[in-house]
Amino acid sequence: MSGDERYDAALIGILQNEGNVVNFLDVFYSFLFRKTDFFRIMLSPTDKYGFQAGVARKLILAGFKKYESMASELNARLKAQYEKSLAEESANMIAENVADEVEVVTSEETTPQQQVNQSENIKELPKIADPQPLGQEQSSSSAMEVSAEKEVLPSNTRDIAEVSSQSIMAVASTVTSTTTAATSQESNHADQVTSGENLASSEMSDTKNNPDNDPELEKLQKIYQANSESYNGAIRENYTWSQSILDLDIRVKVPAHIKKGRDVKVDIGRKHMKVSYVDQQLPKSSQLVALVDGELSWDVHKDEAFWSLVPGEHIHISLEKVRDRWWDSLLTTEPKISVRKIDAQRPITELDDESQAKIEEMMYNERQKQLGLPQSHEKNMHEMLKKAWDVEGSPFRGQPFDLSKVNISQGGSFGTGSM
Repeated sequence: MSGDERYDAALIGILQNEGNVVNFLDVFYSFLFRKTDFFRIMLSPTDKYGFQAGVARKLILAGFKKYESMASELNARLKAQYEKSLAEESANMIAENVADEVEVVTSEETTPQQQVNQSENIKELPKIADPQPLGQEQSSSSAMEVSAEKEVLPSNTRDIAEVSSQSIMAVASTVTSTTTAATSQESNHADQVTSGENLASSEMSDTKNNPDNDPELEKLQKIYQANSESYNGAIRENYTWSQSILDLDIRVKVPAHIKKGRDVKVDIGRKHMKVSYVDQQLPKSSQLVALVDGELSWDVHKDEAFWSLVPGEHIHISLEKVRDRWWDSLLTTEPKISVRKIDAQRPITELDDESQAKIEEMMYNERQKQLGLPQSHEKNMHEMLKKAWDVEGSPFRGQPFDLSKVNISQGGSFGTGSM
């Protein structure tokens, strides 16, 4: 049983007795207040009990941020899995619809009447400079055939383009190449050969010049990502660091005999960090031994920095970034990681209210679309139509509200059903 779990039985008993988390936390803080010096403020540097003003608050915030970060990472992974499953379901549905429609077009092209129409159209092609609507000289059956094809293909393209999934884009590419092969097979073949050669050349160049493609770095980053203390960060000789988009979490190793906070010294500047410990065996003039001393890659809020000592193990340091960005190194002197290979998803809880609202609306619309129900913009359009249905000058005034009498285009404009 891990150290985090061995007290679960006792803590669960307290939680059950108190009935909710708020009362449980009150019991916890009450214990610290009554039985420890956690809330006691040191009145002078010589006091042996308590903390300096503000330190206890920072320790509580450090613990909160630690588990908040873990929860955010878990939520991000769950959200990614949910979106992936939605995309896969959408891909399957679109692929089935496309397959059905392509089958219908193929069967229609095999009819004798359409073969005759196609022959007539091919004869007319040299006279047409640009794709234009068919003229009156063409037969009505030929015009109907081309019109039907025009109605099918853009519909496929629109449906496929609305779903942001690699697999769906692949289906769209397949359908497009199938419909154009009959008229431009040789040209497409030449383009594909040229494109393939360019792509291969580009990939070789990227592999040679781009450090993101370094296989050794990729192996190391898999190790980093598997460790919570180096998640989105790295493991170095005497320290580890991890990060979220907002802050940094650093653990600097200390010798086993370092047990008290007075035996270490931590200096945090806007763009510099120095961590040292006291070696009593050295002369007083040189007792401070530097563990980490270097320039930070980017600025931090030095007034928001705080640290704590885990006796005999490490110094835990929390830093808040000035800018919301991903760091490719903690110090400018250390090797860089690839920010393309970390979990760079930003948890929804860290976004502003407007961005959160937009993401929630997108997720809602995706669910509505899967269920065949109106999306948010469609609901808004329906509400507008309902309000305007019976106003002065409306052609529908006095009639029951009926959406089937109105044609709503994809761009949002509308007209009467007879148009």
